[in-house]
This record gives sequence, C-alpha cells and structure tokens, in this order.
Amino acid sequence: KGIEQGTCLFIHDMIKKQIKTKYIGAISGPSFAVDLVAGVPVGLAVASKSKRTLNIIREAFVNDHFKLIPTNDIIGIEVCGAVKNIIAIASGMIDGMGYPISTQALLITHSLHDIKAIIHALGGSKKTILSFAGFGDILLTCTSEKSRNYSFGKLIGSNASREEIEEYKNNITVEGLYTLKSIHKLINNKKIDIPTINIIYDIVFKEEKIDKLIEYLMI
Repeated sequence: KGIEQGTCLFIHDMIKKQIKTKYIGAISGPSFAVDLVAGVPVGLAVASKSKRTLNIIREAFVNDHFKLIPTNDIIGIEVCGAVKNIIAIASGMIDGMGYPISTQALLITHSLHDIKAIIHALGGSKKTILSFAGFGDILLTCTSEKSRNYSFGKLIGSNASREEIEEYKNNITVEGLYTLKSIHKLINNKKIDIPTINIIYDIVFKEEKIDKLIEYLMI
C-alpha cells in the first residue's frame, strides 16, 4: 500500500505501467501482522475490476478466521489504505498531548469526511469509506499503539526530543511519513482542498505547533 514518491502513483497504477493486465487486485483492512499470524478473526476488503481475480483471491485467502468483502473500487481501497497511516500519526499526536480518546474520535470522524473527499476527487466510490478498508482500518490504526504511525505521532505529541524522533524514524518504518509527502503533493497538484492533510504536513515537516490541528478541528 502507499503512493510512489515523486510520481504520486498508487500501486495499481504502477503495476499497470509495467504489465498489460486487467487482473490486478488490492487487499486492505484492519489487521496487524501479529494478529494474522495468531489466527484471530479478521475482516478485510479485496478490490479488483476483474471478477475472476476477486474469486481467485477469495478462494486463496478466505477461511474460518479470515473474511474478505469484495468491491471493484481499487482507487477507494488504495486511498483508504494509504491515508489512514497519516491520520494515525495525527491521532498519536493527540494522545501524546494528553487528550483522551474523545478528542481522537473528533479527529477520526473528521478524517472520514476528508478521505471520502479524496476518494471522490480521484474517481473512486465515496461509500468505500464505510468498508473494512475505510472505517475499519482507520479505527484500528488510529487507536492502537501497535501501529508504528500512531507511536511515531505520540512521540511528536509528547514533545520528545528531536534526537528521539529521528532515532525512531531511523529504526522503524513509518509508512505514513512517505505517504504524507506524496498525498500532500497530490492533493495540492489536483487542487483538492483537504486542510487536515496540509496541517499534519506542516506539523511533521515544518515543525509548526501541534495546537494548530486542535484549533482546526474545533472550527
């Protein structure tokens, strides 16, 4: 999941540039690798324009603890899978600042509308925000310290030193950082108005005050 740096292409677009095929699928949803290994019940979304591809993927993966709901909205699924990592960073910031989950819920609810707007602007289906890949994955990633993006945001919110933050970035893969750069570039190039993304970008990369995020959410 994610967006290629520089080109701002999603994964399925990158594949289509290299391989002439319609048999492309994307899986995304609320699951941590450790939970999949443990075999606990999880539900994800699988997207493809090809019914054959959907059937093959579902036949390969679905079992008594792994559920897949099909959709043809690859764009929506990929947007959700990528952007939720950015929101998880912001949710971690809010936790690090000492605010309770009620304030995180404010951010998460706001972000659902923002992600829906991005999906729609890029040609996807707005209803995908309510799928496992949308609300489900946002709920998981934005409320759990198992998420590396969340933990990174919490460091920023708790006023950790620059050295601590840099050490975390150097030793842990924070997917949301790369996605934030690409999505920020993409929405500005396409003139999609998503202030939340711009504010998170300014806090992370321009070291603006985190209070700016809370102030915006309360407008």
